[in-house]
Amino acid sequence: MTAVETQRSEGRALRVASWFSSGVRTVRAQIDEFEAAWIQHNSAVLESLKPTDRLIVAVGDSLSQGIGAATLATTWPMRLVADAALGPDPTRLINLSVTGARLRDVTEHQMPALGSLGVAPDVITCTAGSNDLFKSARFGRATRDLAAMADALATAAAGGEVVLATIPDGASLIARSFNRRVRRVAEEHAITVADVAPLAALSRHALAPDRFHPNDLGYQAWSKAFTAALIP
Repeated sequence: MTAVETQRSEGRALRVASWFSSGVRTVRAQIDEFEAAWIQHNSAVLESLKPTDRLIVAVGDSLSQGIGAATLATTWPMRLVADAALGPDPTRLINLSVTGARLRDVTEHQMPALGSLGVAPDVITCTAGSNDLFKSARFGRATRDLAAMADALATAAAGGEVVLATIPDGASLIARSFNRRVRRVAEEHAITVADVAPLAALSRHALAPDRFHPNDLGYQAWSKAFTAALIP
């Protein structure tokens, strides 16, 4: 494993759903392609990164990978780089997210990967939690893992900014309760919240064929939510 690779653990729900849904199979087919493309992108950024560059590091799950988008260029992290470009120095992105990642994976695998980069990020963005809540019995563990992840994010930021996303909640009472915890934990750790919860109501035209991940239009809305959090 290199400094720009992290361990992938594809969610069981995604594997099972792909047996029954051609739309899920279509989106699932992107996972290896996007993973390889991000690794290549990360390596290129590290090789050319200058001390004056503004660095954004994305961690989290398939939503930070941009699964459902047509290309890396239309994922929300790449759109954010363009939207958040401030001043004369370039804004660069390293994406350490992993499809299927849970909160604990961010803490135990992606945070060490970030530390091994040897560079201090100006901004860390994070999407995590959806994969932890497929079973309601996991709620208590998810909230504990959320607090641990927030500690790790705040420590890794080392004076930079952390932007933590809520999870799309739709009509799910569990997701809404989790998002209340996200906002509370973020306040306790001086973390900025990107409120993507309302984006669960995106029209079908903004969703990928699996009807869960956003498509290019949906990720444009995600990018606006992160940009609004980063540049009030």
